[in-house]
Amino acid sequence: MAEELLRAMAQAVGAALGEGTAVYLDAVPQGAAAPCVFLQILHEERIPFPNGRQQALLRAEALYLPAPAQREDRPALLAALDRLEAALESFPLPGGWARARSLQGELRQEGAAALAEYALFRRREKAGEPMEEARVSLALREEENHESL
Repeated sequence: MAEELLRAMAQAVGAALGEGTAVYLDAVPQGAAAPCVFLQILHEERIPFPNGRQQALLRAEALYLPAPAQREDRPALLAALDRLEAALESFPLPGGWARARSLQGELRQEGAAALAEYALFRRREKAGEPMEEARVSLALREEENHESL
């Protein structure tokens, strides 16, 4: 689920910040050219539910590094943070939508960062035979009649 969320986040953030902004998942490449965004999952917790469902609680961070000329431009950084938060608030996932349960943004020395938390439900796939192929065997047992004294 985490990988699926990261890929969908990358598409949403890339669309919000424009083609000139590179989006990286997890690993930070050496010499990454700014402007760019680094996305990573900070925490993932899975909670089992009945009927084969599970909830994944995920905390993700997006770190925006502006071009060198914009590092001191506070209005431009605030505008980029607004676009970043809007992109992380809700975006499409395969089979549904991801909506942030909480969203925090801040300006940092290196740029702008947004922290978002998501709760996603999925059905766990179970190995075994499908219900269509399951067979039920029923055996009837004859009970002996006992007379009471």
